[in-house]
Amino acid sequence: TMAPCLLTGPQSIFIEPSFELNGINGSREVYPFFKPFTGTSKIDLVAGEVITIVPTTTYEPQCKFAWIEDFEDAGVSFLYPAYSDTVFKTVNDVVREGRYSGAIYLDSKNKFFEAYSSSDFVIRSINSQALLEFDYKSNTLLEFGIYVLQDGVATYNTLVYIRPSAKWNRIYLDVHTTVDAYQSAEAFRPAFRAGWDSTGLTKQTIYMDNLKLIHF
Repeated sequence: TMAPCLLTGPQSIFIEPSFELNGINGSREVYPFFKPFTGTSKIDLVAGEVITIVPTTTYEPQCKFAWIEDFEDAGVSFLYPAYSDTVFKTVNDVVREGRYSGAIYLDSKNKFFEAYSSSDFVIRSINSQALLEFDYKSNTLLEFGIYVLQDGVATYNTLVYIRPSAKWNRIYLDVHTTVDAYQSAEAFRPAFRAGWDSTGLTKQTIYMDNLKLIHF
């Protein structure tokens, strides 16, 4: 990426990584969990010349990784309701990173999928940044929502529908808005749903990898 600069001479550099919230074009925001890149010294900018900068960054030390699922272990950290026709399958032929990814297969006999985290998550701080992020590749629609546990009752809230992608794509989903709206909730459980589209392909597949729930 090239960025024009009107300044010359020794200048301080400040670069912040960004992302598209909920995969929406035009919703680009500063990624809150990485440290900004400032370099170790000023950079001498010369008019008419291209200066190459290779920024590096790390996670902020206060980040909490509440949930990590990379489908590399023998079991996965999901539970399934009785009405889910199918479950995550661990596969090694379509993988984003590592050895395995998780696959959801839908057809005329396996029409509905639902999975939610096997652990409850508690995020107490008001206005806390919280994102669920993962890589996916699919030829059908995927729904993301959150179960809110309040007064002993779990209520499902749909947050976003994720469009199909023929190539691996990383998406960052808004969790903190729901958390802020339910400050009296006891806990939260992220969930995924998908349904077989009778007007689409005979066999519909969703692959997922490198899932992380991060908050401060």
